[in-house]
Amino acid sequence: MPDGGYHRSRPTTVWVPTAAIVVEILSPDDETYEKFAFYAAHEVDELVVADPGTSRIRCWRLGGGAYAEVSASELLQIELRELAALINWP
Repeated sequence: MPDGGYHRSRPTTVWVPTAAIVVEILSPDDETYEKFAFYAAHEVDELVVADPGTSRIRCWRLGGGAYAEVSASELLQIELRELAALINWP
């Protein structure tokens, strides 16, 4: 289960098989990176991972069935360094 998800349109059912973007927040001993294959199989376009420990955001975009790390979210239309600067990190 991701920490957040954004859909292409407003969901009308309880179970939604995919999302445009999934957000994961790293925590000790979590399994964020192990979920990438699951998200790829469900055609999630982008994965955004926030690391409160380093105040860093990383993003991967799906292409050809696999994720490649990118420096900006195409769907959110923002550079990751700009996005990280907007967050009030703990």
